[in-house]
Order: sequence, then structure tokens, then C-alpha cells
Amino acid sequence: MTKAAFLAGCAMLGVFGQSAFADERRAPQNLMIALDVSTSNVIVESDVMAAKAGRKAAEMIHALDNGDRVHFRTFGSYSQSDNPLRLDITVSRRMPAHRVAASVGRLIASLPDLVASGRLPAGGTTHITAFLEEEAALLSCSTRETKLVLFTDGIEASPETSPKRLADGQATLPAPDRDVLQGCGLSLYGIGETTGGANRARTENLIVAWRAWAEQAGAAFNAFPKY
Repeated sequence: MTKAAFLAGCAMLGVFGQSAFADERRAPQNLMIALDVSTSNVIVESDVMAAKAGRKAAEMIHALDNGDRVHFRTFGSYSQSDNPLRLDITVSRRMPAHRVAASVGRLIASLPDLVASGRLPAGGTTHITAFLEEEAALLSCSTRETKLVLFTDGIEASPETSPKRLADGQATLPAPDRDVLQGCGLSLYGIGETTGGANRARTENLIVAWRAWAEQAGAAFNAFPKY
């Protein structure tokens, strides 16, 4: 083989290699991290649990690539004025994943202090389903891989839902619009873990209720009582 033929072969290999690499690169993702700041959720008062949630969220964000989007939210009461933390960040060279992960992790870990000091109000109601349906209109689950990660006890407490009957397995969650979260992944971390402690039967009832709701909404569902 001549030197010219060898160099030409290397050039062609480089072109095809780059093309293959480009084909293997995954499409950009959305990751929403949402904190339940209702008074029943253990992360609003436990430094240990808030720090654990912060580490888990940071771990997820750290795995993202440039072009991926991070959406950070708080929820509880239905009014957005009661849920002031709303951040939308695109991972990039200027805002790398490790930097975003560290900032979000610290923010979540500080949740008990923010609530105790009154800088972040903790509400007595929890409109989880309404929050998810409202956010669905702003996301692109059908065109962009989207993961919704909620750190919540999973106990809906609203005019439509009795938290006690829901936790006791005697009531269901408000029915969502069919397939409103089609293509999304929905994960609940800390489901069943309340400020009063955990109860196995309650946790199982909540998982059953949320799995049924997610199926109607078209979302792939995962529950992590312990994480």
C-alpha cells in the first residue's frame, strides 16, 4: 500500500468515525427537579433528609450533557406566588453540569433553614396533580426525553382529595387529562415519608394510587420510598 493510499484510508475512517459518533449522541433531555414544600413532607424540617435529597438531585444533574435542560421548581399550594423557586437552566460550557448540580444540591439541602426562617413558606395543602398538569403544558414530553423527579411524600391534600382517605387506600387521586404526560418519566422520591414518620401500608397505598394516576396520564412511573 502506498503512503497516499494509507493517508486516504485514514481520512475516510475519520469521516466515518465522526459520523458514527454523531449518530450515537443522544438527543437533549429535560430534567425537572421539584420539591414538595408542604408541611407534611419530611424534607422541610429534617436537615438529614434534605441533604440526602440534595445529593440525589445533584447526582442526576451531574450526569447531564451540554444542551440538556434543568427545571427546578417548588410546589405545595396551588398559587405560584406561594411557590417562588423557579429556575430554568440549559447545561453548557459556561454552565456545566457539575456546577449546576452543586448549586441545586446546596439549595435543596438548605430547605429546612429556608422554611424555618420564613424565606420559603410551607403550606398546609398539596396540589401535586395540578402542579404536574400545569407544568406539562410547558414541557415537551412527546418530542424530548423528559424526566419529572419529585421529592414528595405523595400525599395530595386539596379540596378534591382527602389526604387521610388517600393514604388509607380509600380514595384515588383526581383523574388527569388522558395522556397529559405522554412520553414523560415520573419518579417520586420519599413517597410515604412524612414528618410523622413512615408507615408501610400508607406507602403502599400511595404507590398504588400514583401508579394508576401516572398510567392515565401516560407517564412511566417509578416510586422510591427510600433512596
